[in-house]
Amino acid sequence: MWDIKRVLNDTCGTQFTDEDEQEEYLAPCPFHYDTHPSFYMSNEGKFYCQACGTGGYWLVQYIMQLYGQSELQALDTLFPYTIGNEDVFAANDSLLSLAPPDRSDADTLSATHKIKAALLEERHQNNLRAACEYARGNFYNDPLAFTDWEHAQSPGMHSMFARGFLADTMQHFHVADWQRFPDHPIFIPLQCNDVIYGYQQRRIDKHVWPKFMTMMGMRKSDNVYGYAPVDMACVGSDVLGLVVEGMLDLMMAWQYGWRQETHAAFAILGSDVSCNQALMLASSCDRYLIATDMDSAGELAYHSFLKRMAPYTKAIQRVQLPAKDIALCTRAEFWQAIERVL
Repeated sequence: MWDIKRVLNDTCGTQFTDEDEQEEYLAPCPFHYDTHPSFYMSNEGKFYCQACGTGGYWLVQYIMQLYGQSELQALDTLFPYTIGNEDVFAANDSLLSLAPPDRSDADTLSATHKIKAALLEERHQNNLRAACEYARGNFYNDPLAFTDWEHAQSPGMHSMFARGFLADTMQHFHVADWQRFPDHPIFIPLQCNDVIYGYQQRRIDKHVWPKFMTMMGMRKSDNVYGYAPVDMACVGSDVLGLVVEGMLDLMMAWQYGWRQETHAAFAILGSDVSCNQALMLASSCDRYLIATDMDSAGELAYHSFLKRMAPYTKAIQRVQLPAKDIALCTRAEFWQAIERVL
């Protein structure tokens, strides 16, 4: 209905062209002083910022929040951005003629940071409590801990079934939905090679901020989530490692059959590969396939991976997926993409 790219160009200062067709666009957030792009908007108008937590389900909500307008005013404001009206309206009909609030004001930033810090602290405490209960063995004894992987009896698990995950996959990775949390995050132990070193929550609704929550003191950019053959010493350098962005991509790859004795899989958990992650990966395999998401964040992750792994002289090939990520591909599409680079 509306031209999302033009809206972002006029409100966020981006320079998307007609050829830039994406399922989700990354831009500097217009709601706070954003030195690193952290604002996402889907081509359906859903939006969220990973930094300040602003989000919504409708483009009209975006205009309402940005300019302080009512719903009817926002609809009028967006009218020039209706697809097909590009050449009808003059420049003064664009959003550029409206001056959004000054988000660099120190008082505004201070208040925003206080709200953000309070929310983060609350979520950290909740996450820490869940992790402690899990570590003590009390987690699955809680009547509100969902443990039946065969049936979608809670919102969190239902969302996983809806995305195509099977019960044995979720049981293998110990996915749980602790229903003491009102927004039903998926609770997944952070593990690599069968060693659990932390816990992470992943919101089933990405427009709920923050999308991820890890143990206190653990940076997502320093974690590697995944698995390798049981006896790496026997397999030697023949292990082929698959690198993906997120835990759900890794779980779907395992479900599709990427679990043979000479296959390893690792999730780098973000678009910025750290030196610590590169060091961990370099000691695991000599050959890597990288299947990052086919979007702007995936491009950042791919180039960051190449840069960090360059000192280790590993063989790296990129897998071109037919969909945005592995979880949106079929089993046949996943293996066809793999076979094209092998």
